[in-house]
Amino acid sequence: LEKRMAVFVAASDETTGATHRDRFMRCGFLAPVNDWTTLTEQWEVKVLAGPPRICYLHMTDIRSRQWRDEHHLSETEAEHRVDEAFGVIANWPSLTPIAMAVNSARLYDTYTEEVLLTSGAKKKFLPDHLAFTSYAYAAILFCWKYRPDAGKVDFIVEKNGEITDHIREFYAGMAIACEANGHPELISLLGDLIPAGKERVPLQVADLLCWYTQRSERGTLDAKGTAQYADIAQRIGEKFEYDEGLLTERSEER
Repeated sequence: LEKRMAVFVAASDETTGATHRDRFMRCGFLAPVNDWTTLTEQWEVKVLAGPPRICYLHMTDIRSRQWRDEHHLSETEAEHRVDEAFGVIANWPSLTPIAMAVNSARLYDTYTEEVLLTSGAKKKFLPDHLAFTSYAYAAILFCWKYRPDAGKVDFIVEKNGEITDHIREFYAGMAIACEANGHPELISLLGDLIPAGKERVPLQVADLLCWYTQRSERGTLDAKGTAQYADIAQRIGEKFEYDEGLLTERSEER
């Protein structure tokens, strides 16, 4: 029997367009928990400590002049923090990018009714739910295939009110989904779901990945951003486009 011992952590974030029907993505990094611990120490020193110190690096905020002014950062200093962030990520080749994209408009048109959760509650199905559960499945599948030392995978997600509560309930049904998909061997890899604030460094790293992945797909990164993102884009990982045909099949099954 394979000996699986190490704890892995997958930290992810979400991003979408201007409206709720735009393309939705959940992106994040998967790595052994010990690597995350050491990376966090580097991130604290190189990215956050300053001076001036910032509590977190969030791409939308650090690109905001108002946010920079509130935190006494010049545009040049803010750019330096982002450069340092990419430098830290480059030092950790064990970070494996996982990404899941969903056609939100198609999803809303397909799931017009509420879905029944394992708790017995009924909830409106949102892109967040499908993207997260698909992301989680991709992460544990990757570990099963390529990381035989992985004993379980914990998932860190940003606290986001009711959406986080819904994700927790959908995650509770992951074991049933693995069984239904014919992969009961993946169940043992399902670890804890850990909601956290923006100050949790793995979520900051995931936010950076989301921001650059979305803009890379849109072709809106400048030359510097494209070069910075190249290291991540070339890494072995998993990137999925949720199949619209599968959405149709699920709709017909219901």
